[in-house]
Amino acid sequence: AGISGPRRAYAGAVRDFVLGAKVIDGKGDHLSFGGKVMKNVAGFDVSRLLVGSFGSLGVITEVAFKCLPLPKAQATRVFEMDAATAIEAMNRWYAEADPITATTWVDGKLHVRFAGAEPAVNTAVQKRGGEALVNDVDWWRDWREQRHAFFASAKELHRVSCKSTAPATDDMRTAIEWGGALRWVHADEASAAKIRYQASRAGGYASVWRGGASTHASAAQSLSDPLKDIHAKIKASFDPYNVFPSLSSSAGEGARQGG
Repeated sequence: AGISGPRRAYAGAVRDFVLGAKVIDGKGDHLSFGGKVMKNVAGFDVSRLLVGSFGSLGVITEVAFKCLPLPKAQATRVFEMDAATAIEAMNRWYAEADPITATTWVDGKLHVRFAGAEPAVNTAVQKRGGEALVNDVDWWRDWREQRHAFFASAKELHRVSCKSTAPATDDMRTAIEWGGALRWVHADEASAAKIRYQASRAGGYASVWRGGASTHASAAQSLSDPLKDIHAKIKASFDPYNVFPSLSSSAGEGARQGG
């Protein structure tokens, strides 16, 4: 699925941690990419191309990941503020080199997770203030797995990727993370076109993440024509006989990784 969790904006996406992969393509060939240290090699890292392909390019049989040590210290602070103030704060604090590893604004509160060396975390907490979040490990895990109450709505859930400084949507229930670059918006199906338009104006794109008949189709609609052409060529190379589903019919609901 290639879906990154709340740490993505500060530590990298899932594909940044993939070192190699083995896959069975649509012709039945068992292909191997990456996973070896080589000098002076030019070209595209195909193993990372598989991230986010939703099984449309083949059956992944093996993946090699880069692993990092857990931070020595972690603390989450909560601040009451509106969406506009939260967007400004997330961008400004990160630019000021605070040891931030996750940010989420939801229901009028900004949650900021600081992690790293203990002196750096303590300094950031003292500088920013806010209220301590008890059991913050559980809170971030529930947010990542979308068990938070925000995700319980029966309305369609739209996933909006945009510039981190883009203004918030005032007339729909919204949650903001990744320093402002990822928005979750609850809306009815009639508002889908409006959300896609606003996302496009903000330099991004939107797709239906959960609910509604348009869930799968929206993944394809959010791509520009040149990108659709690139997707089609990659698909034809890996799966010329269309053994596996197309990307647009595979994308949509999924679990997120990377706390």
